[in-house]
Formats: sequence, structure tokens, C-alpha cells
Amino acid sequence: NYRFRSIVPSGYGCPPTGPTQQLLDQLGRHGQRPAHIHFFISAPGHRHLTTQINLSDDPYL
Repeated sequence: NYRFRSIVPSGYGCPPTGPTQQLLDQLGRHGQRPAHIHFFISAPGHRHLTTQINLSDDPYL
């Protein structure tokens, strides 16, 4: 069993004048990330896992 608490996050974007946004512009893509929560999971004898869940009502999904 486990529990967690979180503040509902908001999405965020790349810096609008940075190289990542320049590449996304060339690909015709936006630089917004949907709202998400990261999970860093570990247990003795197992590899570490990093994953995330996206919030289903985010407009950028």
C-alpha cells in the first residue's frame, strides 16, 4: 500500500526564444508540456523507475 499527496500542477512551456522552441517551430509543433506529476520509484534489489502521469483534463494532451 502507498499514498501520496500533491498540489495540482499546471503545464509549462519551453523558453520561447530558446533552441528547443526553434526546433519545435521548424517541426510545426508547440512547446507546451501538459500538466503532469513525476514519480521516482525505488526498492532494494530493483532498478530505479522514473515515470509520470498526465492530468486528463489538460488541453495539451
